[in-house]
Amino acid sequence: SNVGGQPNGTWSNDLGYGRINADAAVSSVSSSTTNDAGINSVTSPTGSICASSDSPVVVLRNYGSNTLTSVTINYSLDGGSNNTYSWSGSLAQNATANVTLPSLSFGNGNHTFDVSTSDPNGQVDANTANDGVSSSFSSGSNSVTLSITFDNYPEETSWDIKDGGGATVASGGTYGSQADGSTLVIPLCLADGCFDFTIYDVYGDGICCGFGNGSYTLTEDASATVLANGGSFTYSEITNFCVPINTGSNVD
Repeated sequence: SNVGGQPNGTWSNDLGYGRINADAAVSSVSSSTTNDAGINSVTSPTGSICASSDSPVVVLRNYGSNTLTSVTINYSLDGGSNNTYSWSGSLAQNATANVTLPSLSFGNGNHTFDVSTSDPNGQVDANTANDGVSSSFSSGSNSVTLSITFDNYPEETSWDIKDGGGATVASGGTYGSQADGSTLVIPLCLADGCFDFTIYDVYGDGICCGFGNGSYTLTEDASATVLANGGSFTYSEITNFCVPINTGSNVD
């Protein structure tokens, strides 16, 4: 084969036998992606939200070699109707920009937000594989706070909250970037109902008390009621609770 240089098999100097002109190969690929934009990530909505609406914030990236001056952003909630937003500005190659989209309304529960780009600089996108991303989030009206004090191995700790149907509505960990013995406070929001909170330890010795004095507490903010707490367990510990607490028993 031949890519901008000698036939394959004749490169015997820097690149060696059987190789091609690498610079020419890269250039031949790059020249086809002059107009290429995509959503790099979703800043909001993610996680749990104590609200019935949100103005999504996404990170737009210019993957193309041409400066990006315009693009259409397409977004939808839970597979519903498509919304469009026309962005204009100036993004050099590989530069990013935070873009705030018009508000979306939603009910309590689990949701999926999908977002993608099209028509960069009014042209066909050269690489649609990097156009879009999705985020999952849950919404509700009950604020709760999870506080975790780690033992000497935060990288072993994780947790989740599942609703009555077994769907995960919030989760976190493991926490290898946390300092040993440090405390992490995590605000959460849940819909009305009953849930299972589970904390996990990969090694099977909990977070207290063989290798540090770790503990956890899950609290309903409005009433200051402790919904789950502990620290001494093996591989996992599960607690059922309901919010708001006046809808039923709060802790089994």
